[in-house]
Amino acid sequence: QWFSGVPFLMGVQTVAATATYDAYPNIGAPFGFRVIRCWGHMTGAGGAGDTVEVRRVALGTATAITDVVPVNTLADLDTFDMAQLNDAQWLINKGDQLRVFTASGSLCYVYILCARAQNAST
Repeated sequence: QWFSGVPFLMGVQTVAATATYDAYPNIGAPFGFRVIRCWGHMTGAGGAGDTVEVRRVALGTATAITDVVPVNTLADLDTFDMAQLNDAQWLINKGDQLRVFTASGSLCYVYILCARAQNAST
């Protein structure tokens, strides 16, 4: 598996309590790619229990790509990094879903930097 080409960036906005936000709603990824880095910024103050996580959804099963980031102490306009990437899950195959999961009302934008996979199976 190798990756090439110009990296691309996806932004996902969260707006509600304990919800999922799909990068490719209803269709899945149009091609295979690898997640390289994830970070975000707050669009409102964090509250008790607020967390953010990026997940891969394949065949209906969601698996964490990043660590769960507590954003409960962050203020509006603060930024955060997702420090861990699960190398067993960072490959998004064609048709898989890339999902941002929030708990307890995290209001933020999550940015996901990716590189396209150059492989016939993806």
